[in-house]
Amino acid sequence: MTVTVKPKAPAPVTGHPPKAKPKALKTGPAPSIPEDGTLPISDVQLTAKQGSASVTKSYKDGTVIESHEDVGPPVVASAPMANVGLSMGMTKTLAQYENVKFQVSLYLPCASDPEEINATFEAAKEWVSERVEQIAQEIQDQIDQ
Repeated sequence: MTVTVKPKAPAPVTGHPPKAKPKALKTGPAPSIPEDGTLPISDVQLTAKQGSASVTKSYKDGTVIESHEDVGPPVVASAPMANVGLSMGMTKTLAQYENVKFQVSLYLPCASDPEEINATFEAAKEWVSERVEQIAQEIQDQIDQ
């Protein structure tokens, strides 16, 4: 897990960001598939993706505290993968006219079929909800001290 504390952010720049150039697709000859339908291991391309989470806390004075962590084991697949993301946040009052805003985000890779996407979304929703409740309780405990 990494934690970063950033000083007050500068004023936002107005205008539109420059348009990104589209990435060129890499193409090549398709592998020949034997009659038995199997591919030699050297012709199979595997992709591994890691789930990632971040928590951002923003204070009225402009201080921002961020933490990042990898979540779950890497997912390895030979087919295209989906990336399911979920973000929840809350603003908690510390004192009169003083509050802290926090946000929890989680992005998890999964197989690109609808059932797997829905199951991954439900797991992400449970994970993020638990973290939001945990952080809200930590803040409330600090207020009660």
